[in-house]
Amino acid sequence: MSLPAFRVEDLRVYDFEFDGLPHAMVRVRLDQGVTGFGEASDGYGFAHPGLLRTIVQDVLAPLLGRPGLVSVPQVAGLLKAELRRRPGLAGPVGHAVSAVEMALWDAVGRRDGLSVRSMLGGHRERLGVYASSHFLFQGDADWHVRHLEPWLARGVSAAKLRLGLDWRTDLATLAQVRDRLGPAVDIFVDGTEHYSLDTALRVSRALADLGVSMFEEPIPQERHLGVQRLVDQSAVAIGYGEHFGMAGDYDRALRDGRADVLQPDPATSGGLLEMLRIGELAALAGVPVMPHSAAGPVAFAANLHASSALTTLRLVEFPYSMAEPWHEILDANPFTLEHLEAGAFAVPTGPGLGIEVDEAALAGRSTRVLDIEVPPSTAAWTDWSQGNV
Repeated sequence: MSLPAFRVEDLRVYDFEFDGLPHAMVRVRLDQGVTGFGEASDGYGFAHPGLLRTIVQDVLAPLLGRPGLVSVPQVAGLLKAELRRRPGLAGPVGHAVSAVEMALWDAVGRRDGLSVRSMLGGHRERLGVYASSHFLFQGDADWHVRHLEPWLARGVSAAKLRLGLDWRTDLATLAQVRDRLGPAVDIFVDGTEHYSLDTALRVSRALADLGVSMFEEPIPQERHLGVQRLVDQSAVAIGYGEHFGMAGDYDRALRDGRADVLQPDPATSGGLLEMLRIGELAALAGVPVMPHSAAGPVAFAANLHASSALTTLRLVEFPYSMAEPWHEILDANPFTLEHLEAGAFAVPTGPGLGIEVDEAALAGRSTRVLDIEVPPSTAAWTDWSQGNV
């Protein structure tokens, strides 16, 4: 049976903010009259949305007008093949590909009446999450526990807190948080790439004494040898990935021994297909995956759909403090405290990503909206760029 061809007619890029943090979303429209939404992230919202606008308009849109598009995996593969040499797929280009690929999954799923989870072969209907919380310097132990308690009461069994530059004071606060939460709650700590190798090792020993089970991004990720030494010598598991690129970066990190836990994100890592490839690499290496999430509701929904297919999935990050205003751009928000059951969210079951973006509300809170027409093109996809001649 042949697949129905489609053409991308136009794209729209939204720059918007939640509580002062920039975000970026892409809407695609297919010639069959359906639309889909995708979201890009650079690890925490999207700091420079102007970059995304430029890349989508000047780099991706001309390619999406080419003929012969029949499936999202095909389009994603062709885009990556065309772009891998010039301008390359690192950084904002990969983030833009993430958003467009995500939007295409949403649109094609809506066209065909299928959820993205079913299209990807995901087998989990509900996914456990951990509560991604604040920097420790933002409050005392009681303040942190008050913020976490509603989520723990709904069955969430793990939380992440963030260290700042004054790590000694933060560790003292963390010790008090641990004392109040007790041993039943798993604690992860984010180092936000603040530290030297020596400091990170020293902190890891203190974290081990507090029963912390993962130390995320303690030193800058580009210090490959230092990260290798850290993973070898740390007293707790080391997590990296939210600032990696596509699956090749994760492959190299696993081969080099630069992570005990992988943290991909379909909004940063090249899209949902790259997420599955990263999951396959993790499964072959026997490494757990705890997907990163720190953007908006479209990115989180996509994360659940992709994560439902991961073999070594542990928990998905849920940025509960960032998620408070999500209802403002959704017709119905399925990611609230009341929707948690036994610490897990249901993967949305509707067609596409299964959530409904209120486009008028999104436009109303956007600082910039860019409409991009995608004219039909007769240009062919080049065989040589795919490395298969």
